[in-house]
Formats: sequence, C-alpha cells, structure tokens
Amino acid sequence: MGASVSIPQGNSESVLDGPALTPPPGIIPNFDNPPNSNIMARAIMSTCLAIALIFFMIRTYSIWFVAKKPRISDYAMIPTFILYVAFLAIFFAGEKYGHFVHQYNVRLKDLPHILYLWTCIITLYAVELMMIKTVILLEWLYLFCPTGARNSFWWTAHVLMAVNILFYLAAILALHLSCFPHARIWDKTLPGTCVDTRALDVTSAFVNVIVDVGILLLPQRVIWKLKMTRRKRIGVSAVFGLGIVVIGFAGTRTVFTILHAVRNSETADFTWNSSLQTLLFTVEMTLGIVIFCLPVCPKAFASFSSSSLRPLSWFARLRSSATAATAVLSKDGTSDSNNAPTRHWPHSSWAPVTNKRKPSAVQYGETFASHEDHGEYVSEIWLKSRHDSFQYFPDEQHVKPQWANLDPINDGRANHGMTA
Repeated sequence: MGASVSIPQGNSESVLDGPALTPPPGIIPNFDNPPNSNIMARAIMSTCLAIALIFFMIRTYSIWFVAKKPRISDYAMIPTFILYVAFLAIFFAGEKYGHFVHQYNVRLKDLPHILYLWTCIITLYAVELMMIKTVILLEWLYLFCPTGARNSFWWTAHVLMAVNILFYLAAILALHLSCFPHARIWDKTLPGTCVDTRALDVTSAFVNVIVDVGILLLPQRVIWKLKMTRRKRIGVSAVFGLGIVVIGFAGTRTVFTILHAVRNSETADFTWNSSLQTLLFTVEMTLGIVIFCLPVCPKAFASFSSSSLRPLSWFARLRSSATAATAVLSKDGTSDSNNAPTRHWPHSSWAPVTNKRKPSAVQYGETFASHEDHGEYVSEIWLKSRHDSFQYFPDEQHVKPQWANLDPINDGRANHGMTA
C-alpha cells in the first residue's frame, strides 16, 4: 500500500532540481511540460464520479423519500460517499504535476508532495473499500437474512465483514508505521528508516480479491433457490453478480501489484504506475457504490409510473419471495427460525405477533408496494394456522379469511383461489 521509491541521493540544490529518477539512455528530462494523459484521466474520473453520484442520488431518493425507511447501511453510505468524493478531489489536486508522467520528468524536490498525495489516496482507498464492502454485506443481510437467523448465510456474511474490517484497519496501521519518523513515508530525504511495504501491497491485493469473490457468491445460493422462473433468477443473479466486474479490476490490480513488487525499485517508475493504480482504485470503488445502490433503483422509477395499479419493484419482490418461501413456524405457533433447516433461509422479515381473534395462529407481516403510496412499503398480513396451509387477509377488517395459495412471486400478492 505504500510507495517503494528510489531517489537520487544528496540534498544539494542541483540534485533537488534534477530528475527524481535516472532517465533512460538518450532521454532528456522535460520538467516544464512533460508528456501526460491528463485529459484521459480527467475524463475517466469525471465519468466515474457522475455514475456514482447518479446511483447514490437514486438510492437516496428511493430509500429516504419513497420508502422513508433508511437502514443502517444507508446511514453508513453517507460518510462512505463523502470519502469517495474526497478521494477524487485529492486525485484532481495532483493534476498540477500531471497524470501518467514518468518519474524522470519530475523534479526531485516535487516528489515529496506527490508522495504525500499518494499516501492520502491509498489511505482513503483502504477506508473506502472497507466501508463499501461493509455496507454491501449489511444490505445482503437485510435482503436475504432479515430476521438475523444464525444460518450459514448469516455466519458467512459476518466472517467476510470481520475479515474486511480487521484487515484494512491493520493495513492502514501498518502503512503509517512503516517509516520513522512518520513524515519519511512521503519525504525520503529526511533521515530515518523505513520498512519495505511491497509484501503488504501483495497481501492487501489478494485479500481484496478474496472478499470480493465472497461478496459475489454469497447471495447466489439464495437467489437460485427462490420460487422464480429461470429467466427471473438469471436476471436477479446478473444484478447481484455485477461484482464479477469488480473482481476483474481487483484481479488486474493484483497482477499489477505483484509485477511492481518483483520489479527492481531502482528502475520502478512510481509516478506513472501510481496514476494507473489510482484509476483502477476509482473504477473499483465506483462499481462498489453501484452494486450497493442498484437493487433499489427500480423502486425509485416505479414511483414515477402510474401505468400499473401496483408498481412493485423487483427489489420488493425479491425480498418478499425469499421471505415467503422460507418462513418456518413451529407447531405450537411460535417462530423457530434458529432450528430451521438450511433450505428455508432467509426467514420472515417480521417478528410474529399473536392474532387477538385467533390466539392459536401466528401472523407474519410482509412488505409490498402499492400505487396509492407510490411504492412505499405497506403491511399485508400473512397468517399461518396450525394447518400447513396459508390463510391470506387483505386487511384486519375481514371477518372470514380466504384460503389462498401463496404465490408472491408473480404479482406480489396471494392468489385468491378458494381451496377445499
């Protein structure tokens, strides 16, 4: 995560005004107007910022103004997005030295400030990745394990979350303790000592990929067990499988990090390499924000539509179908989520409440979208009696319940077919 940089020795004025890296034979350093790729870098970073901002605003509108039910992950996403913007601001601040500029075209006296910006960038990147992956895992838990039943999904998500948080905290601490004094991390002309951080770089890249793979695969098992058509499962799986693109960028960065680690530091072109790494960082973080925001985007668009009487986003359908397909009740009318077999998870998203008119039964609430509340969650009552069939109540005012075949996948509600 740190910067392995070799610089010319000496503090004389001529050395400080000279190149920060010995140029290749026949190359004359160009300090005043070095070749760069500022336009390309600016375009990529601006595009990433626009994409992240659009998805963040859509999610904010959907959760805070449509559903009006922000969750812990939504609160955590606010500082996460602020750190993302701060990361980009530091990158743009470094444009005065140029992006994709070779180190031999940079004066030695300018290198400490470049390394200082890099230290800020790599620190924000580690914090940002830690927070983005945490909010994604929190969202996965909300969608696929809403009651917190301690099944394999719950444990896997929490293990990934713990590995993610603990490793990045340790990596940030190791980075900032790699040099004594601390300022020698970015100013190599200061007297002191530093440890080689290339092993940390490679380890960080591998852990990053492992956590990404875990986040990608975690919801797939649940999705492919839902009561959906194969086409719908493929569509939902593709949305939650967007992380494979993140893995691609993370894998590319891992290969790049390994190549940089085994390369001779005497010839390593830090300023050029760091520009490429920063672009990979930005794309990776942007995709993380998109993955977190994407599931609720249809809900925001549905709130503008009046063509359907009950515009129900696939996000609500997914959660309701997963819940209805896996809710387990014990014979004595109490919830038994902890003893439920694995095939039933995730469990129902509402705690059971006793029906005052029918004390022998247990009610479960589920959330659906309706036209009247413009996509806002409203409560429906799913009632399971001591029999192994489901009764459906449109509301609590109905005196005689109708037996129904529970099928919330097709239209988000039960089919009102009378059964014997």
